Amino acid sequence: MLRSMVLDNFQSFDHIELDLTGKNRTVKNHAFIYGENGSGKSNLINAMFLLLVSSGTIRRDTDSAASIDPTGSDESLAELVRALRMIDCEGNTRLDFIFAFNGSDARYVLEFNAAGTLVRECLSNKINSRKGILYRLEEGNEPYFVRGLIKDKRFRDKIRSELAQYWGNRSLLGILNEDIRGSNRQFIDDNVNPNLLSFIDGINSITVESKMFLITKKGQIRLPSGTIPSEDAEKLDVVEKMLSKFFSRLYSDVTGAYFRREIQNGRMDYELFFRKRISGKVREIPADWESTGTKNMMNVMGSLLSCVAGGCVFVDEMDTGVHDLLITSVMEQTIPEIKGQLIATTHNTCLMDTLSADNVYVIGIDRNGFKKIRCVSSIERIRPQNSIRHKYYEGNLMGIPYIANLDLDSIAEIGKEDE
Repeated sequence: MLRSMVLDNFQSFDHIELDLTGKNRTVKNHAFIYGENGSGKSNLINAMFLLLVSSGTIRRDTDSAASIDPTGSDESLAELVRALRMIDCEGNTRLDFIFAFNGSDARYVLEFNAAGTLVRECLSNKINSRKGILYRLEEGNEPYFVRGLIKDKRFRDKIRSELAQYWGNRSLLGILNEDIRGSNRQFIDDNVNPNLLSFIDGINSITVESKMFLITKKGQIRLPSGTIPSEDAEKLDVVEKMLSKFFSRLYSDVTGAYFRREIQNGRMDYELFFRKRISGKVREIPADWESTGTKNMMNVMGSLLSCVAGGCVFVDEMDTGVHDLLITSVMEQTIPEIKGQLIATTHNTCLMDTLSADNVYVIGIDRNGFKKIRCVSSIERIRPQNSIRHKYYEGNLMGIPYIANLDLDSIAEIGKEDE
């Protein structure tokens, strides 16, 4: 689970810190982040996205018109970093994460220059009974690896060769991830430091739902339509049952959901449909015709199932297009069941009334545009009888919009002058 995140020169943040540590140094298993539009809430989720792309865990969807190739491409990571770098800034873009995996903390640092080139990568974790640096790679310096990081000499030489070939464009974590997927797992378990493997497995278990980027994971069922190998039809059956049960309980007019399927040349094209009561008749409606909120709830369902099963999930704008009371009710039932971690950005203030102050965060902006993210419990003492939502509306917690007089008449006059 994510314990903390520090970002420098990342999108609209020159420097910001997110601390998810609770009492007795426990990691909070859920947090909801608020702030006015444009405050940078999505930046936090995009930082997680960059982490997963650099580690070779996920990629931007290659079906997207604005796609970036998988991390095997030398230019893909650099292009993504340049897109996420703070405009007109000095210094490197730096991401500093601390994760709690298997009872110990691991610190992972990535640093990129203005061209988007990786110039520093460092992983600190438990080494036997103590904590130390597992590996450190820095531009201009010899790579450092703790003794025994990779036992097999041929495999170690192969990794070093790939590092020399791809350094600056691919991380060691990304190179290892690719080799792990292409090798015998037993060989990897026998020859790679177990704490490094544990960290890689932990990173690979993270799910990110970003509105800025369309992303894919291998074997993922894309909604509401897509194509899969015909032998994966059973996966579609499972998703169909889950969607049917989920949406029939959420929406009063939905009686079920199913996929229409067509097999050609060993591939299965599928499209999701809802059965809905409309004007006294059950009708079959393409899911693609549904509202933005309903489409968003498809992604939300997958995210909730993941964190309940023990995964770490980061969701941007969880409430997009969804009724406040609906998402609030869903989260009331979900939070007690979370076995992993859920971090989400939202504008749903109704949700505040069901959350503890320790699990609500707000991004505030000062007069000079500097930003800071704080937990509500660190800003003001909230008694059980107090309403976090009312405190937020009153401006005591920052993160709310302050709108000057729009004077629409004078704005309209400007348009008339140009006619």
